[in-house]
Amino acid sequence: MKLSPLVLATALSACATAPQVIHHVGLLSQFGPIVDASDEEHANRTLESGSEDLPEAWTNAHGYRFIVTPTRTFKKGDEDCRDYTAVNGSRTVKQSACRRDDGTWFSL
Repeated sequence: MKLSPLVLATALSACATAPQVIHHVGLLSQFGPIVDASDEEHANRTLESGSEDLPEAWTNAHGYRFIVTPTRTFKKGDEDCRDYTAVNGSRTVKQSACRRDDGTWFSL
């Protein structure tokens, strides 16, 4: 199938003007759809002010229990970062995250 120059130009211009979508990976996204916004907020607070090697546990509104433990604090360039372990049921994930200027954390 051969496209006319007008159809091709229209299609290409739509691609050029389409909004860019930036996806941010949540601290607990590896656990999938059982994670809600309050879980991410709790994980952020734990990394922001939690003590190293001291687990923070909670159960969300859907009955899923999470445990987040900050395990190491370090710098990556100018950013404050932490390693942490996240647990849900029998699944354990070890991850690193860094702090944005607005106080939120993002997974590396």
